[in-house]
Order: sequence, then structure tokens, then C-alpha cells
Amino acid sequence: MRILFAKYFEIVFWLIALFLLAIFPAAGDFSLCPLHALGFSYCPGCGLGRSIHLAFTGAFIESFKMHPMGIPAIFIIVNRIIRLIKNKITSNHEQSNKPHTTAILV
Repeated sequence: MRILFAKYFEIVFWLIALFLLAIFPAAGDFSLCPLHALGFSYCPGCGLGRSIHLAFTGAFIESFKMHPMGIPAIFIIVNRIIRLIKNKITSNHEQSNKPHTTAILV
């Protein structure tokens, strides 16, 4: 089970992240931003999660206003998920096509 989790961790991580961003509205004052937690007033990534959520709800203009990289981030993450799945399928296919060798003990 642990090997299976490690093998598919990144795929599951990105799928869960997109799912959670799609269904949960962003909280007002709560932030996972480490720069915000350290007291910095500016962070180049702040608003990205809210922007992604707004894009999933169809509010594309508001999404762009919240953070211009929100919509491109969705495409980048989905592309990453697709590439990871293709790589797993390809590597599983190559492993199943390897000739089985048996050791001959003399």
C-alpha cells in the first residue's frame, strides 16, 4: 500500500488540490501563504487559489482580476496530471512487456 501511495502521490495530490479549490469558496482572512504568515504585505501568489476557485465557478473576469495566472494555472496543473498519467501508463506497459528472465543455478 505504501509503495502504491508513493507511486501515485503527485497525481493524487494535484487531483485533490484542484477538487478542493473547485468546491470550497476561499475564506476571507484565512491564508496558507507563508509570506502572509510572516507578516509580509505583498506576495506574488496571493489570490491564486481564490482565482482558481472563481474560474471553476465560471466567474472568469473576477478570476482574472483576483490573479491573472489563475486560469493558466488550471491548464498547467491539468497538463501535469495528464503527463503523469501517460508516464505511468507507459512505464507500466513497458514493464509488462519486459522478457521474463530466470536465473539458472549451477
